[in-house]
Amino acid sequence: YEDYGFSCEVSKKEWNDLSDQITDIIIFLKSNDSELRKLKEGYHLSGWRFDIPYYSRMNESTISQCDYLPPELLYLAGKLGIGIELSQYWSNEEEK
Repeated sequence: YEDYGFSCEVSKKEWNDLSDQITDIIIFLKSNDSELRKLKEGYHLSGWRFDIPYYSRMNESTISQCDYLPPELLYLAGKLGIGIELSQYWSNEEEK
């Protein structure tokens, strides 16, 4: 094959817990660094990324939402060439 891919769950935290999802990704990157390097070196992986789902905090009184990605996460993912995708979803309080 010219391209390979895989999917795995890195965090089981709720979508309203972005901070702990980020912590889980950092732990995953640190504990699987050598295996992830082997994947990067041995296979062509296009679109390699962490997709972080989280709920929007926007509402009628909140007109802006800013979410922070710590340098440690950016460094660990970046040195492996792994992108980060923030997938923001509208939160319906009744569904939670």
